[in-house]
Amino acid sequence: MKKQLALLVVFIMFFVAMLPVQGFAQYDKALENAIAKVKTVINTDGYDKLNSSISVYDGKTTYNLNWSDSKGKLGNISVTIDSNNNILSYYKYNPSDYLSQRKLPKISKDDALANAKKFITKVAPDIAANISYQEYKNDTSVMAFDYQFFFVRTVNGIPFPSNNVTITVNKNTGEIENYQCNWNFDLTFPDKNGIMSLEDAKKVYKEKIGLQLTYRYTYIGDKADVYLVYTTPDYKAIDAKSGEIIQIGYYYTPVDEAAMKYNKSMGTGGSPDLTPVEKDAVKKFANIISEQKAEEVARANKFLKLDSNYKLNGISLYTVWPDQNKYTWNLSFSKTVDGQNYYTNVGMDAQTGEIKSFYRSVPYNEKSQPKYGKDESLQIAKDFLKDIQPEKFNQVEYTETEPQFKPLTTDQMPRQYSFKFVRKVNNAYFNDNGFNVVVDAVNGEITSYDFNWYEGQLPSTDKVMSPDKAYEIFLDKIGLQLQYITTSPVYEYIPDMSTQKPEVKLVYTRTPGKIVNIDPITGDLLGYDGKPIKVQDKASYTDIKGNYAENAIKILAEYDISLPGSKFLPDQPIKQKEFLYLLSRSMNYYMDYDLNDPKSVESMYNYLAPSGIIREEEISPDSTIQRQDAVKYIIRALKYDKVADIKGIYTIPFKDADKVNSELKGYVAIAYGLNIVKGSNGYFKPNDELTRAQAIMIIYNYLNVE
Repeated sequence: MKKQLALLVVFIMFFVAMLPVQGFAQYDKALENAIAKVKTVINTDGYDKLNSSISVYDGKTTYNLNWSDSKGKLGNISVTIDSNNNILSYYKYNPSDYLSQRKLPKISKDDALANAKKFITKVAPDIAANISYQEYKNDTSVMAFDYQFFFVRTVNGIPFPSNNVTITVNKNTGEIENYQCNWNFDLTFPDKNGIMSLEDAKKVYKEKIGLQLTYRYTYIGDKADVYLVYTTPDYKAIDAKSGEIIQIGYYYTPVDEAAMKYNKSMGTGGSPDLTPVEKDAVKKFANIISEQKAEEVARANKFLKLDSNYKLNGISLYTVWPDQNKYTWNLSFSKTVDGQNYYTNVGMDAQTGEIKSFYRSVPYNEKSQPKYGKDESLQIAKDFLKDIQPEKFNQVEYTETEPQFKPLTTDQMPRQYSFKFVRKVNNAYFNDNGFNVVVDAVNGEITSYDFNWYEGQLPSTDKVMSPDKAYEIFLDKIGLQLQYITTSPVYEYIPDMSTQKPEVKLVYTRTPGKIVNIDPITGDLLGYDGKPIKVQDKASYTDIKGNYAENAIKILAEYDISLPGSKFLPDQPIKQKEFLYLLSRSMNYYMDYDLNDPKSVESMYNYLAPSGIIREEEISPDSTIQRQDAVKYIIRALKYDKVADIKGIYTIPFKDADKVNSELKGYVAIAYGLNIVKGSNGYFKPNDELTRAQAIMIIYNYLNVE
């Protein structure tokens, strides 16, 4: 063994010695140039360590550089630069920025945007001249460390969304923290000559793409529900020159409004006795067929073809989306014949034994050529569904989709076909319900099958608006946009991709950043929760001019930390639920509550109580609160309450310190020390009702604690 290892080492050394010296010298020189380029635009002073690596992908070379300091005080700087000196990414981490993080920014968004533009111009002037800033109404959280800005490549005045720049700016220092450039440098863009007009595109889009009445899932807690919308079938566009319909890929674009709602439910403590919910869970398991029975059912199924050579390797039981009350057995089988491995995975309804899905591997044999074309394979899929699911098959419609794989040459046939059958009820499609079937074009067998079926009541379609009316709303609220896109096929066997240059086309497609979820009754745009998207302007009040809290009210309103209504009523006592609403918004922006909805208010308390901010015995939503109680909630939010609870060590500098509840002296002292409360003329007035203006000042000061 040692002799073989020695011979291998000698061979490697001989092989390396035979490589041309200029090959290494070329990389040395290129890396030197890359480092020098980066240092002309990015300050690396103080960093005394550099790690580097080289990546070659798709015929393109990139250099990955990482600077750090040996003492660990400066953090690190990471840069990716290509062989043409294009800086593709930049990331800077400075631990001190995060240690001293304040919740309210020191740098305004406008100043941060100006810094972002200066940086792009500095590191990539050619790119900076060909991008446009996309301002979306993104939710801004005071908890965020930075501002994020998104720029889209623009050619001939037309956006090319798949090429873009994302950049983040620290909201306290104004420094660039992250820069990501997604850019194709060798594309050819067609001009606008001969393209159809927007008005003509609207007509073609309506006729050939249009909108589809569709059922969609949403969740209430852990329970699946269904709502009805008009939406676009999938990602399609109109070739602006030929008028043909083409499939386009998905690319990331920030969403204009927050469409995803976050609902958090909190559990309660149990007792040794089983609760009704726990008893119900046990009952569900009582109806589950045994492992042995599940295996018998699988082996008896004629479509699975599990002969005696197949061995059961594993079996597992789990709940599946979207119905958390139903269980599925998953069985894994395998066999080896003549050195070939065969695998079959089966998903089975654990209560009924119904086959819900399966996958059967087919060993590849290049000598075996496809015998079945698309039409023949589609008929095989239909016949299979008629046999295995005759009732449900009559409730689905075959949907033509873009082929997943294309042959390398026109004289080759695909080796498999994938077909989708969508559930259709009352002329509305349920894209998440139906069947997916894969047919092997070599032997005509079904190799993959799965279905999803919602058993609950579906919304009625009786009162939905016409497709024409929905399309008018689509054009008004979402609209079409002229864009550049790239198209490139995905092949069964990938050739040398460096020779494959993406083709750029001009298309009309839906405006990015909008959610195509139109309520078919009201015409509202819906979020993913099936509820209307609230596009609210920042709170603006008519009664705060000249008030001592005016500036704080306006600043917090920019972060949607505000109270509903056009009047703020600064001198009115604030209710407990209103103060805690402001506090919860400052702690977690994505927790949005409706103060007029008792269930929503209850959810807010369910969020705050487990955090220790308020205790069960203190909950009184509609009561007013005293100034000292407001301080108590703030100190708990800061997690200083254990220190505040220490007795006999605090001095309160207010003239009315003797009126402070003895249990809250530490809270008031800490709040004073942190400049959260300052008092008036030397008095704190701990038992006075807290006004809305005073509440805002406390929240504002809390968000400025260093």
